[in-house]
Amino acid sequence: MITDVYNNLKNLVAAEFGGDYQELTHVFDIAKNRFSGSKKAYGLLPAASSEASGVTKTNTFDQGFSIVLADSYITDAISDSELIAKTLVMLEKLEELFKKIVVEKAGTPLSVINVSGFSVDSAVVAREDKVIVVEASFDIRMEVAL
Repeated sequence: MITDVYNNLKNLVAAEFGGDYQELTHVFDIAKNRFSGSKKAYGLLPAASSEASGVTKTNTFDQGFSIVLADSYITDAISDSELIAKTLVMLEKLEELFKKIVVEKAGTPLSVINVSGFSVDSAVVAREDKVIVVEASFDIRMEVAL
């Protein structure tokens, strides 16, 4: 079940970002990725999971997920206003993606009850790697028949 939701989410993310973004090779350690030139990338991570109160004859649980967006830049002399502009673009993209995930119930409507808890961390600027990273997290409540 979790693998199905993860794979469906991955498909939704890839469809939303299209050819503009590439999938990150290393999602757990962003610094391991090679950011040459101007590159935009995404990654999807499963996060913590916990049992939730449910109805009898079903097992209900909340599964967390995180989406990471990265946008590299070429010059060391990038201004704060340019960094903010790149960050705002990523925040808008994450917001649009979250709406799609909610509406489509993470691509798994028969098992997903609800998508909630959307939260975005502050952008991280890794100047040595010339990349800006934004991570969003959310929970998906699922039910599985016993």
